Amino acid sequence: MKFSAFKFTLHRNIFVYFKTQIGRAIVYLPSSENFENISEQLEREMRAEGFAAIELSTLPANNAQIKEQGLLYALPAAKKN
Repeated sequence: MKFSAFKFTLHRNIFVYFKTQIGRAIVYLPSSENFENISEQLEREMRAEGFAAIELSTLPANNAQIKEQGLLYALPAAKKN
């Protein structure tokens, strides 16, 4: 089995490393969020090569269904007035 290694910068000197079998980094989106809107937003905000290196997927309701390591895309909390 071939694995691809990925390194993501979370903040300055804080990095996340993991490997996947599919050749792209999996980014899980909460099932309660609008998948299409988030995908379009990320495509607009990321460099083309960065967006091409990720695979967006909906986070399964049952954690046992997760087959690949990935990152969880956490949406910022709504601002309160």
